[in-house]
Amino acid sequence: MFLGSIMLFNSPDVHVSLSLIWAVVLVSSAFFFLIFRMAYLAHRRMPVTGRRGLMGEFGEALTAIDPTGKVAIHGEIWKAVSAEKIRKGEKVGVIGVEGMTLRVASINDGPVREEKKR
Repeated sequence: MFLGSIMLFNSPDVHVSLSLIWAVVLVSSAFFFLIFRMAYLAHRRMPVTGRRGLMGEFGEALTAIDPTGKVAIHGEIWKAVSAEKIRKGEKVGVIGVEGMTLRVASINDGPVREEKKR
């Protein structure tokens, strides 16, 4: 952009201040750097919705799960299935998603709501 501006305005009839060219180049570069950085960071973030967003989340069993029941995750009530018996009120973690049914496992240690490790 800098070289193009110098070549474009290098005529005897038209003259543009070198400081104005540098200011425009620096502001434009900073703007595009910020846009590309935001896009890169958004691309690296873990998904928060859909099937992949539920994997690894924690919740609570609303009913006994033997082998099916209901769980609350993110304030939503989901149908759940588990290979083990889970009592009502027990903490659970999502280990799989099959359609609209979550595969869950009991979590005996740790809080119900935990941050996902990134």
